[in-house]
Amino acid sequence: MACGPQAGPFVAEDYVPPDEVTHIVPYTRTKMEIERLLREQLPSLPLVVLRPSIVVGDSRFGCGPSYSIFWVFRLAQILEQFTYDLDDPIDVIPVDYVAEAVVHLMQKPVLRHDFYHISAGKQCASTFREIDRALADGFAVAPLGDRYRRASLEQITRRVLHIEGAFNPGEKRLLLKAIRLYGAFAELKMVFDNGRLLGEGMGLPPRFSDYANVCARSCDGIPMSMQMAADFK
Repeated sequence: MACGPQAGPFVAEDYVPPDEVTHIVPYTRTKMEIERLLREQLPSLPLVVLRPSIVVGDSRFGCGPSYSIFWVFRLAQILEQFTYDLDDPIDVIPVDYVAEAVVHLMQKPVLRHDFYHISAGKQCASTFREIDRALADGFAVAPLGDRYRRASLEQITRRVLHIEGAFNPGEKRLLLKAIRLYGAFAELKMVFDNGRLLGEGMGLPPRFSDYANVCARSCDGIPMSMQMAADFK
């Protein structure tokens, strides 16, 4: 997301953001700024930039290493709504694939480019329909299917406030803050081209829908507030 929200929905690796970019959060703006400063102030530095997309869990260990971001998908299932459509592609990769890609590129004596996306891309992005089925398998519940609805941030906020029994008061306060942030990102429906990485001989990533059930089992029974702690310290 250092590319800025206006880059989508399919972000090519040769995309250059305009000089003035309005970012959703300062975090992504600082990513873009540090890349610019490194290139500008250290032109002789042999710099290679790797941008991962949405990193969720580990394809083998689920959320054992980190709960970060996974709770957003669990929340969408509990609420039966979020800001993406049921069949929108969602670009998610596991942390083990990110690590493998970094090592793969570092070990190559020559790289064709100085900038790469580590992402699911069009080939391996999962829809929420597919993710919903995997979560249902992991949590041993029925999938939402067509009960799921795309909703506005305002509708989701009302749902959190009025849903009974799913969250404690402290979780609701944190969720209202989180929905504004992650809901805004989800609305963008961005998928990131990974052609350069694949062209360097890296294999395709696991699809999130193929390991989301592992993530679900690894955090079943863990309070939502604890899952969110990785993202809201």
